[in-house]
Amino acid sequence: VLDLKAINGIRSVDLDKKRVVLGSGTQIKDIGEPLWEKGLGLRNQGDIDAQRIAGAISTGTHGSGTQFGSFSASMTGCRLVTASGDVLEVNESTPELLAAAQVSVGMLGVMTDVEMQVRDRYRLRESIGHEPFEDVMSNFLERVKKHRNFAFFWFPSEESAALYNIELPPGEKATDTCHVKVFEEADPSEPDNFIYRQRVDRAYKIYIMEYSPNFHELEYFVPLDKAEAAIRELREYQLKNLPISIFPMEVRSVGADKAYLSSQYERDTIVISVSGMPGTD
Repeated sequence: VLDLKAINGIRSVDLDKKRVVLGSGTQIKDIGEPLWEKGLGLRNQGDIDAQRIAGAISTGTHGSGTQFGSFSASMTGCRLVTASGDVLEVNESTPELLAAAQVSVGMLGVMTDVEMQVRDRYRLRESIGHEPFEDVMSNFLERVKKHRNFAFFWFPSEESAALYNIELPPGEKATDTCHVKVFEEADPSEPDNFIYRQRVDRAYKIYIMEYSPNFHELEYFVPLDKAEAAIRELREYQLKNLPISIFPMEVRSVGADKAYLSSQYERDTIVISVSGMPGTD
């Protein structure tokens, strides 16, 4: 068992290429502010930032948006230490090895450094609303393509929203309702706004959601053109066969990439997540 948490922090920054080298044990939550101070930011990220970057890359951890891949797709190089003790420098000069290392689930060796493609820093505008399930599905694919980040939670019961600390306005019902999240890049002249459902702030602050209690999650990765049928099928299954399950179903999209073991290898993908309390089936 190896604990890599001491291998952390930004090792180097190339402002011209907009690339950064990070220690593999760096937590995602510790990347945003140092990059911001250098005028840079991660291209995209998910709503949990506790993972260490090597683990997030190796498992294809993702956010939402078909114009983006996962964390793995942003990795342009890494240093691997193999079981024999050899050190491998993986980069764009070794494209096949890079495609293997981007989602390697630890099979190629221990990752000690990672190089990632980043971008100029940016701010996001959050728009959150609640809509009936059928309203969301009526133009789902169009909204996925239109917005920078489009995702939603579907609530199977009135108790669902509280599990993720989602506030509903007085009198608003949760059953068969979707909590819709849309992020767009904010204009530089747009002021910060900290009002719930319409925040404007640094990107790495807008992405994150706080979850309590903890939960276990299972993700289904389906070709984007099968999205509507898959979402409807899983909703019907949950309503019919899992009536006591109150955890929301989450729906996101991820863009195609080139990593061999990626869940979205060479195809835009819809990600449907179902969750439950740890220790339950």
